[in-house]
Amino acid sequence: MQENKKPSRKREIPLKEELKAPVQDRVAPVEDEQPEKAEQSEKTEQLDAVKTYMKEHDVPVIKERAIGPEELHEAMVRLKRYQQGKALTDARIVENEQWWRLRHWEYVRQREGVKEKEPLEPASAWLLNCIMNKHADAMDNYPEAIVQPREADDQEAARVMTSILPLTLERCSYEDTYDRTWWYKLKTGTAVTGVFWSPEKENGVGDIEIRKVDVLKIFADPAVSDIQESDHLFCIDILTMEQLKDRWGEKVKDYTGGNEVTVLEFRHEDTREEENRVMVVDWYYKKRNKAGRSVLHLCKFVGDIVLYASENPPEEDGAPDLRERGWYDHGMYPFVPDVMFPVEDSWMGFGYVDVMRDPQMYIDKLDSLILRNAQKCGKKRYFMSSDSGVNKEQFADWTIDIVDVEGGINDANIKEISVSPLDKTVYESRQHKIDELKETSGNRDFSQGGTTSGVTAASAIAALQEAGSKMSRDMIKASYRAFRKICEMCIELYRQFYAAPRSFRTTGKNGEMNFVIFDNRQIKPMRLQDEFGQEAYRKAVFDLSIKSQRNSPFTRVSQNELAKELFGMGIFNPEMADQALMLLDLMDFEGIEQLKQKISERGTVFEQMRMEIDMLTKQLAMLTGQMNMGGMPMPQQEQPARQAPANHDPMAQAVAGKQAIGPTTARDRAQNVRGA
Repeated sequence: MQENKKPSRKREIPLKEELKAPVQDRVAPVEDEQPEKAEQSEKTEQLDAVKTYMKEHDVPVIKERAIGPEELHEAMVRLKRYQQGKALTDARIVENEQWWRLRHWEYVRQREGVKEKEPLEPASAWLLNCIMNKHADAMDNYPEAIVQPREADDQEAARVMTSILPLTLERCSYEDTYDRTWWYKLKTGTAVTGVFWSPEKENGVGDIEIRKVDVLKIFADPAVSDIQESDHLFCIDILTMEQLKDRWGEKVKDYTGGNEVTVLEFRHEDTREEENRVMVVDWYYKKRNKAGRSVLHLCKFVGDIVLYASENPPEEDGAPDLRERGWYDHGMYPFVPDVMFPVEDSWMGFGYVDVMRDPQMYIDKLDSLILRNAQKCGKKRYFMSSDSGVNKEQFADWTIDIVDVEGGINDANIKEISVSPLDKTVYESRQHKIDELKETSGNRDFSQGGTTSGVTAASAIAALQEAGSKMSRDMIKASYRAFRKICEMCIELYRQFYAAPRSFRTTGKNGEMNFVIFDNRQIKPMRLQDEFGQEAYRKAVFDLSIKSQRNSPFTRVSQNELAKELFGMGIFNPEMADQALMLLDLMDFEGIEQLKQKISERGTVFEQMRMEIDMLTKQLAMLTGQMNMGGMPMPQQEQPARQAPANHDPMAQAVAGKQAIGPTTARDRAQNVRGA
């Protein structure tokens, strides 16, 4: 009887469809009423058959949805923990923005425990001027990427990407993003740039999107020094309810709003609607797939509704299955932090406002003291006795020419109140604080074109500016490292998404217009076979070198001065090519390789011309001798060596040699030879 109850192989086949559901969903729930014995036996047989099939064929239990309400709850708990660890930093960022807007007296009163407002609260812009100067240095050195191959087979791809990378950045308005991130970096200490793939761009074809990300809306593990080391990363986007329903439709039709987290925002002077806004969370996390490779996944959710999850099965027909591949092939978070002054064990830093707000505070407090004293000294006040007989209202009104007086007037009845000016140490202390702020920030006078100690020469001012800009050069190089990571992410997005050919307009060396067709066939991983016959993949890898696209006017002046000095030394003279190349080998400046190449080419051309001139000189000498002997060549005689010109110029020697032959032109000599 037991053998008859054992399921056959033919019966196991239709049960394969049930393997797609969790085991607990395949078993009927136990009801209070006792089911019939036949029905219970049938379900037991099915369950045993499923377990037997999974055991024999090693079939894992597949969970249809990896991300559900339980996972969202765990993610929200982690997000709140990250937000709590970043609370002090967010508060400091908001306060720094108020200092940047010159609205810092409120924080000064809170710091000192003063509730009443000062009668005079001046807000000088020394801190503002420093940040503006640093930002100008950054914009004068806008970066440009040059892609260099690591292997000879990738030279053409590197050349094309060097041409199209600036065009991609231009389409993304990266110069505006570069400008905004630098303001944010100088004020708060940390700026974040996001590099994303937007399927909606280019009429649905998709393209790269680069934009600034508010640090107040991004949350990672506060204990990591590199944002890529965080296991999870959250980025919050604030939308209106209308925008949410327009974008996600049926998925959020029953969503009524409500936010479990509150993001700290900057203080605004305008009125903004707060009730109709919802927070959409982009949850990035790294997870190992079945092959053991770490991949990046994205889950977008609002409240307890999953809007999209790359780890879940595709919801639409034809949509890519990213459960094993991940969201981006490069496996990195699409965020690049740029830190001004780094802090140990943290991926965030602090900026110039944090460094300079204490000197700025004391400057403003001393300004307030000086202005109050100046106001008291400038406004005259008087002591007046009650029996002076002077009409006080008329006396205080300066628009009245005649003041009524009863009786006589003397100095004893009316006396001016004298206010002593402040001691000079107050002014000296204020100036010392200003100098401290300048020295600390590196914002000295000559960096803005001003000079002291009688320095007036333009070359001297340029030299002082170049020597004093090392702090700016250091922070700009740090920004170049972040720019390199942005370009690397762009190349990886080329590799993943540029399957269809795209046309780019480029400009040649002479300003001509060229068109380049580019797709990812040259840079995507190629399947190869190694020497043992096993499949392997070759991936084109590139190196990026970053240089300044635009130099400051003072840098160009110094380069022009260097060019004039080299010209005066005779380096551009082709007969001195060897000596010039030896000198340039000991020097280092921008464009030196191009200069070496041009000098070498001109030197080679000059040697060829000199050899041709020497050969023509000998041929003309032989022709002249034949004409003098009636067509017979003259015997060779040793001629005394012609004295070289004083300047030892081979070109001059060749010209002198031609003049010594005679005034006959080459055409006349050729006719004489034919006549003979």
